[in-house]
Amino acid sequence: VDYLLKPVSYPRFSALMKKTARMLGSNADADVTLRTSGGMRRLPLSSVIYVEIREHLLVWHTESGRCETWGTLKEAEKSLPAERFARCNHSCVAGLRHVVSVSGDEMTMSDGTRLAISHSKKKTFMERLRSQGGGNVCRNISRRYCRCCSLRLSCLPRRSRSPCVLIVGAVLRFA
Repeated sequence: VDYLLKPVSYPRFSALMKKTARMLGSNADADVTLRTSGGMRRLPLSSVIYVEIREHLLVWHTESGRCETWGTLKEAEKSLPAERFARCNHSCVAGLRHVVSVSGDEMTMSDGTRLAISHSKKKTFMERLRSQGGGNVCRNISRRYCRCCSLRLSCLPRRSRSPCVLIVGAVLRFA
């Protein structure tokens, strides 16, 4: 985006924040066009909760309902922005901003649906979820990992093995 040098003047800070908001707003307005049996349909990316494949039929689960199209999950994954969507198993691509919680090898989406996270995709999925900001996700992985950020407990000093504090929208760090 840009950078600021100290001391920061208010007009410079204000202009930079407006520019950032504009850039984020343009990302939020993106959409995907799907060819359905009834014709063409546009879906705002912000409303896509997850995409799954069932018997060669792509099912797009959105905040307003479902939309079915023909195609492959690989094609659908290419049409979605990688910073906002991640593959969680062989049959689903999840919208990262719609992940409410992760517990073990399962996650809960904003519509209440529980999706499995495959063992082979878990590490990559969790890294992508963390880099996206993670929203207000409570990561309850297992006793070998920190409950908040999935960092291996054996890597931490004994004293810091308590769960970390999760700050919404912030990068998770240990003190």
